[in-house]
Amino acid sequence: MKIFPVLLLAILCSVNNYDASAQGTMSPITIFPDQVMMDKMARPSISMILDSEADAFIKAWRSYLSKTEGMKTRARRGVISATEANFPAISDKALDFYTLVTNHDVGIRVDVVVALGNDVYLSNQSYPESYRKMEQILNDFSKDFIRDRYSKMIQDKEKAIKSLERDLSKETKSINKLQSSIEKDSQEVDKLMKRLESNKEKLGEGSKGLPEKEQVLRLKKQRLLELKRGMQQVQ
Repeated sequence: MKIFPVLLLAILCSVNNYDASAQGTMSPITIFPDQVMMDKMARPSISMILDSEADAFIKAWRSYLSKTEGMKTRARRGVISATEANFPAISDKALDFYTLVTNHDVGIRVDVVVALGNDVYLSNQSYPESYRKMEQILNDFSKDFIRDRYSKMIQDKEKAIKSLERDLSKETKSINKLQSSIEKDSQEVDKLMKRLESNKEKLGEGSKGLPEKEQVLRLKKQRLLELKRGMQQVQ
């Protein structure tokens, strides 16, 4: 049927687009110093724009912080937080760690705010070395996150294609079976029509019942022809 090849083509194009988007998003990921409002004050942040859904990023980022840094976090209204946490890669002292995730035109905006003390925040001016380490951690995580995300999307599309291919195969078999049945019925009708014509010649035009039978057979023949045309249209 025509619909299946069209759907297959659409999904294949979609897979290619996802792959192209993934390549473009992962290389490179833009991370930049900025400021974000927290507690009605502007705080230095390490920020980035990412093509993702907020929930997916929050789940993956919290998992990373827990498994890699041993950090216990909580998430509330798009803010991931951990207080008095240890983050040896950034500081040998306990710190407060915040990640703000908000919706953006192309996905989400992520702002990481690190409080190293009372009103002391990580920035590229005050703590350039620690800032670069945090920037690299965020960059590496984001690359892996995006790669895994698009890889899963492509796998899902490939599964959908295989499912459609199976459906197409079933539909093709069903159509072939129906065509065979129509051809068989058509041949039977032709035989009956010939027998009817032969009987008419033998019995004469005045034979009762023959016109009615002939009309039934002709209607059946017409129906079979319509079915054939219908089958040709959907192939």
